[in-house]
Amino acid sequence: MRRLILYIIGIVVTAMGAHANPRYCARYVKEHLLYQRGAETNVIDIDMEWPEMVDGSAAVPLQRLLTRTLLGNEHSTLDSAYTRFLARFGKPVTRQFDSIPDDSRFCYVSCTLKLIGHRADSYISMRASYVCSPEQNSTQKGDTVSMLVTYDLGSGTIMRDADLLRINRLRDGYYGDDVVYNLLAGTHTPLPDNIYTLQVNDACLADDALLIDMCCTDGERITPFTTLVAPDRIRSIVTKNVKRLMSGSVTLLTDQYMLPTRVDGDTVYTHADQAPRFDFNGESLMNYLAHNLRLDPVAIERLPAGARAVIAFIVDASGHIRRPCVVSSATPGIDRELMRAARLMPAWAPGTVGGKPANVWCMLPIVLKK
Repeated sequence: MRRLILYIIGIVVTAMGAHANPRYCARYVKEHLLYQRGAETNVIDIDMEWPEMVDGSAAVPLQRLLTRTLLGNEHSTLDSAYTRFLARFGKPVTRQFDSIPDDSRFCYVSCTLKLIGHRADSYISMRASYVCSPEQNSTQKGDTVSMLVTYDLGSGTIMRDADLLRINRLRDGYYGDDVVYNLLAGTHTPLPDNIYTLQVNDACLADDALLIDMCCTDGERITPFTTLVAPDRIRSIVTKNVKRLMSGSVTLLTDQYMLPTRVDGDTVYTHADQAPRFDFNGESLMNYLAHNLRLDPVAIERLPAGARAVIAFIVDASGHIRRPCVVSSATPGIDRELMRAARLMPAWAPGTVGGKPANVWCMLPIVLKK
């Protein structure tokens, strides 16, 4: 098995300084929460890769769609939408229960947002899902929402399946046998031998391919599946939008983004008199990451030459890592693993401002080689 070699560029970690205005920033939020509202208990799982800034675009239409879909209120900033969302479920449980909670008043909530594809200066695509499963006596409203979405960075528009695929052609049978073959060849789901109908449920761009949620029937049952297929293999049902975004021929809208200087009411600095320092039993940060990253061998093999990732995070005054985010992406899978490793890092020696420990934004550039 091939191992991934990490090279940390320049100074191991530096306060962000002039780099505090990145063109790309994906904020990773992963929490398991327990909230109580009266006699009701709400279990909330959050796993989101939030697009704060994408190639100079604040992506406000995308952010509003995502907050509306996942959090039930339309805000362009995650913090304000997240605060209102959690308020629906009462207050966080901070101590042991006085008595055993009533199982019939439980509610289980899951919010998931995953990056699917990103072509620099062209588009970003994501999968969003929200599931609310209340028990019999919970007052929460049950709901399930799932969607694939592609955001055109040039026009600032949301694109769904009908913007990417000529769905009517697939529905009416105006396609060649090669289209069906290629659609079915791109899935790992076992499919029935005899397929009578095919249906597109959703679709988005995924780097150099299309990710399509579909279902098929054999006359007795419906089989859902997801397929990944190159656009030129299903040319007769692909729209001009796909060709345009794949070629990268867009005119970008640019916005100014700055990493926040106040987080949860605390001041966060982008300059420090002394930068935070990784200090864990004499082990170097590079060795720590190399030993703790768990990367799929397939992802390593597909790693492009010269792949580079840059992550940012706050080292607070007590040395703990807060608010990790990706400010330059390698691949979605590698980004996720870097975020997981960052969240699990032991406490650092905090940075100082004016001789006192302070909350400091840090940036960690990494070159990845096979």
